Amino acid sequence: MKKGEWLKYTIQVNEAGAYKAQVRLATQENGGKFHLTIDGEAITTTQTVNSTGGWTNFEMHDITDVLLTEGPHALKLYFDNDTAFNISSIEFTKTGEIETVPFMMLNGETGEDEKSVKITMNQSILAASINETLANFSITVNDVSKIITALSI
Repeated sequence: MKKGEWLKYTIQVNEAGAYKAQVRLATQENGGKFHLTIDGEAITTTQTVNSTGGWTNFEMHDITDVLLTEGPHALKLYFDNDTAFNISSIEFTKTGEIETVPFMMLNGETGEDEKSVKITMNQSILAASINETLANFSITVNDVSKIITALSI
């Protein structure tokens, strides 16, 4: 496996809700990193894998508060670094309703223009809700406050 590679699965979600994802994995090494997306949007933060004691010693890695909507979806598991681990399965178990999960940021990345930042949230934001709210946002890069000139969804 190499950073940037991914595995893609077609899944059918029978009921929208908050889920626990259980990733069955094994590794001799600490520090493997991955995240999950649905239909091209992140649904988890970057996860760090710890050694399970061997390449065939599988253990469950639990991820809570994964929000899934009903219907068919493309699920991808992205490898976020080059530290290897084996994956046997991913299982989702419904734990609650979407509205019970706190609103939070999942991931952030610098745009290709190196002047923008893309932030992925765990829930949708209405475009109308950010109008006139630029002053409510801030960003700090290497302990230096930066000016935000625009927001978009």
